Amino acid sequence: MSDDLPADVTTEAVLELYADVLEQHRSGGSSNDIVCLLDDWFVAQGFPTVIYAEEAK
Repeated sequence: MSDDLPADVTTEAVLELYADVLEQHRSGGSSNDIVCLLDDWFVAQGFPTVIYAEEAK
């Protein structure tokens, strides 16, 4: 991983993520919906996308 990635994610942010995943699960979201939610959350925290990244060749 790159050294320029965000170093600190607050407990509050993680608790909000957990609540979002739980809500997605309770509302019948698919595993793909949850993966998208997780990737969007990481991107919002400053990490590069994982699922939309071009695969290394």
